[in-house]
Amino acid sequence: MAGALGSLNILLGLDTAQFTSALSKTDYQSQNFARKFTKNMQSIDASADKAARAISGIKTSMQTVVALSAGAFSAREVLRYADGYTELQNRLRLVTKGTQELGMGTNAVFDIALRTNQGIDATAQVYQRFAQNAEQLGLSLTQVGKVTDTVSKAIAISGASGASAEAALVQFGQALASGVLRGQELNSVMEQTQGLSQAIADGLGVPIGALRGLAEQGKLTTDVLIEALNNAAEGVDQKFTTRVVT
Repeated sequence: MAGALGSLNILLGLDTAQFTSALSKTDYQSQNFARKFTKNMQSIDASADKAARAISGIKTSMQTVVALSAGAFSAREVLRYADGYTELQNRLRLVTKGTQELGMGTNAVFDIALRTNQGIDATAQVYQRFAQNAEQLGLSLTQVGKVTDTVSKAIAISGASGASAEAALVQFGQALASGVLRGQELNSVMEQTQGLSQAIADGLGVPIGALRGLAEQGKLTTDVLIEALNNAAEGVDQKFTTRVVT
């Protein structure tokens, strides 16, 4: 039961502290959430078969988790999870075209967050920021997913606490939105997630200490960061496979 609740928390990026207390039974609200989620997924299925195949795994896993957790949440908790999913969909609709791309983006974000143990909302923010620059940089959604995956893995191997990892992901997403990594965003990344800082430095072929100088010169732009992360992806993957999962 605890594993199922933990998986749901990872997927939806909400407070893990809430899971330690016993919550009152709300079978009706939980089942209602499951039905709404299924209806949403079925709508995507009907609109685009290809998108349906991309998200079928999510639909199955989410329905299973919701079924297992029925009665474990208060009405407020159920609504928070539903709102979290709605916010994710709204965020991805801003950077995708049509139901098929929305399904691909949803699948990518859920998968990355689950495999790297990162918050769903923070992961979605980084994905969204990369996707916003995709057309300008000539990136496909598949490439957007890959670079987001590298960022999340680099943060995972940093050994940061959940709160620190979440904060660093959010700050990094904000840097991507502004088009350059520097100032407070750079400080957050370097202080809280050395794995991400090291990945960027390795991808650029410079010592990690040189990042501050490059940032002051405004050289850590989004396109430079993407290239650096792509260069460092193989090394990050290798380190990620050897990490110790708590």
